[in-house]
Amino acid sequence: QPNFRRPYWAQHEKSFRTYMRKDLAVDRSTGDYGVENFSYDETHLDEWQMPEGLIEDLPTELKQRIDDWQAAGAAVCTALERIQKLYTESLYRGWPERRLSHLSRRTSSMSSSQASPFLPPSMMGTSDRIAPSPLALAISQQMRSPPLGMESPPFTPLDSNCPGTPTNWTDSKSIPPPPDLTRIKPELSPISCRRDSTLSTTCAPIFDENAWETYLNTFRAELDDIRVHAIVRLKGYGYTVDKLRVESGSDAEFKDAVDRFTEWWLMMKEKVRSYDARVKELEEPDLDFVKMERTAKGMIV
Repeated sequence: QPNFRRPYWAQHEKSFRTYMRKDLAVDRSTGDYGVENFSYDETHLDEWQMPEGLIEDLPTELKQRIDDWQAAGAAVCTALERIQKLYTESLYRGWPERRLSHLSRRTSSMSSSQASPFLPPSMMGTSDRIAPSPLALAISQQMRSPPLGMESPPFTPLDSNCPGTPTNWTDSKSIPPPPDLTRIKPELSPISCRRDSTLSTTCAPIFDENAWETYLNTFRAELDDIRVHAIVRLKGYGYTVDKLRVESGSDAEFKDAVDRFTEWWLMMKEKVRSYDARVKELEEPDLDFVKMERTAKGMIV
């Protein structure tokens, strides 16, 4: 291949031989899933640990693959634990509690004719606005046109048309006390406090389709993770361990250790098959079945 057709980093003979290697793609490919690529609960590692004194005499490469396989098994158990928790939450996730729903804004069903007399006219209907009296109109027009000389100072307080002291005054002892708000009828309140059918069931959980869809999406994500990644990773590491076990068994140095390991390994392969069957049986919760369970437990559907 001419030099001008080569990449800039393959102009020399040594770099060109590296560029033309057929196994270059294999060397440059990313490594398989490792322990750092997935998470698990360390308490589940005990279920996959080897007996005492069984791993010390095995080859180093086989030990490393066994460690990865154990971590993959713990990841499967952790995923199953999360799914089991979601199964338990199926009774409640579609019926979220609304403890603060009474604080949310609601449109009052009270008509404008039933509105409180304490509300300003701007908050009432247009048909219920009170027309100003002729006296109020005269006073407002008089205030809009200030007397001569008041446009610019100086002017005296006598120029302003301030109302005088009212002649009909009332003794403070004869003023009635303010009304007791606890005894005011609900119809007179600015916000209707009537307990209708919707408000009486506000605190009771009702079915929320959006909450149920969110729950199902979470459940489907967990199912996808355990089926596509977790259980496949465990079986893949098991295949690698099986391959290295057979190769190491032909070596006289490791034959006895591999034979002891094989007895334990065959039992663990049965365990992996049982977990694989368990994963295949997983299904997302059915809404009708969940409603039946809630009804059987005396819960609102």
